[in-house]
Amino acid sequence: MTNTVQKLPTKIVRAIIAENLSPDNVIYYDEHQSWVYTRCSVDPINTSQQSLNEVQSSSLIQNARPLESLGPFGTQPTEISITIEPDEVIYRTKSFNMILSDLSQDNDGECLGQHAPLAPITLHGTARSVSHIPHDATHFCWVYPPVGLTELCKKTKKSIDKKVALGDLSCTFLAFGGFVYFRINKCNNYTMLQANALVKADNGLVFHGPHEWQSAYTAHLAKSGRFQDVTVSSLIDLGIKYYCFINPHENLCSSIEGQPVWAPARNGGFVYLYGSPGDSHPLDRYFSIADAPITEQISTQVMPFSLIRNPHKTVERSSSSLSSPSSNVDKDRFNCSICLDRTIQCILIPCKHMCACAECAQMIKKKQNSLYMPLPVDEMKVEAQKKNRKDVHLHVTLHKPTIAVGNNVSFDIDVQNPKEVLIDRISVTHAQHLKLGPAQNRRVDILNETLKAANHFQNSHFHKNFHFFIPHTIPPTFSFHFPINSKERPIIVNYGLRFEAHLSGFSTNIRLQLPLIITDHPQNN
Repeated sequence: MTNTVQKLPTKIVRAIIAENLSPDNVIYYDEHQSWVYTRCSVDPINTSQQSLNEVQSSSLIQNARPLESLGPFGTQPTEISITIEPDEVIYRTKSFNMILSDLSQDNDGECLGQHAPLAPITLHGTARSVSHIPHDATHFCWVYPPVGLTELCKKTKKSIDKKVALGDLSCTFLAFGGFVYFRINKCNNYTMLQANALVKADNGLVFHGPHEWQSAYTAHLAKSGRFQDVTVSSLIDLGIKYYCFINPHENLCSSIEGQPVWAPARNGGFVYLYGSPGDSHPLDRYFSIADAPITEQISTQVMPFSLIRNPHKTVERSSSSLSSPSSNVDKDRFNCSICLDRTIQCILIPCKHMCACAECAQMIKKKQNSLYMPLPVDEMKVEAQKKNRKDVHLHVTLHKPTIAVGNNVSFDIDVQNPKEVLIDRISVTHAQHLKLGPAQNRRVDILNETLKAANHFQNSHFHKNFHFFIPHTIPPTFSFHFPINSKERPIIVNYGLRFEAHLSGFSTNIRLQLPLIITDHPQNN
């Protein structure tokens, strides 16, 4: 049975006209008298539609489940290029068309979408660094998915989901939106610097909430089209229909006369509505971005969202959250890396990897007749590669991810540049990340150098080996996590290498990150 009004066959219409019925008659089926008609004092179509809406609204309230937490989320740079005009709320981009043209055949012209108003950046220090905000950015805005995304066929949505699951950040930005950063000068001219996708991760932006949303302030945002369709399937499964990004310190006006102006989020935040912006719902909530991010675990793992809802998904709990780390992930973090079953109990000396249970540690000791056996991670080669929208392909190979102090780190840089575009420079940064108990997270750049051999490179291919020295004064990599039920904070010292190819143009730089483990055990390079 459908809710739409259907046309009657011509033969039936003629028979009804022959009866000379007045407009206030209604025809219906009676099981004893067959088809009959009678005068009706109300509009049956509008009355039935109103009743249907009331039933649907009641059903939504009963089936909806609260969103109890949000994040943490990581933000990762993409190759997306966005164009916005002053005093407009519409953005234009051809970046999405390049993605969609691979998936379907009906995406000509520019993609259009809505964005939140530009606002000054309020995050500073570590929060800014963890969020991958460009150092010279002054303003940002939230960009919603393009118009028509929710109308794509299921096959195209599945293709987007597949690319998102493989870590395609441009597709993630297309499907779920993200932050775009700008530099604005004194003449009020602005330049787009970078577009960051929002991804599930175990570190990054932290949100306070949920806070109860005051529906009197919805109209202020709705009248400018700020509430957009939710595209994240896990939110849709909870019954959430619309969402909006609130800017930092944004003052909202109430639809109730005499109610004061309200600024709900110091650093910005998200509002989630379970019904249309014109109807309040008891579960409507908002989450505000916290000042301090989570930086205990430095990770770029993308745990993808999804556009496609799972019709067979059943939820046994009365409430749900959108937090990324699951209980199984937390438990696995404390399991032995060799047997994958027993709890970690031993630190391997002298590499200081806390990764083995007592039984496996004894097995290693007996097998090698030594206190030290290099782990597979100590000896394997590590690689990372990425291509930008100018077809420049950067490939970095780190020959040994584990290195002893007093030795050289060796790595190869390989660049494929078929269009022979100008590469201004390639830089490498050796960073130390510290988390010492309750102390604040710190990042120290031990080395930050430009690889001179790659300066102003414009040939089709570049390949060269580089190395740098690890001083004896650098402390080794170390990690200690207290038991799950302990209130003590972890003690972490770890390292990473960050490579960046700098090119002219918007969103053309290529960034790669590789882990580096430092030990004080003597080692032959």
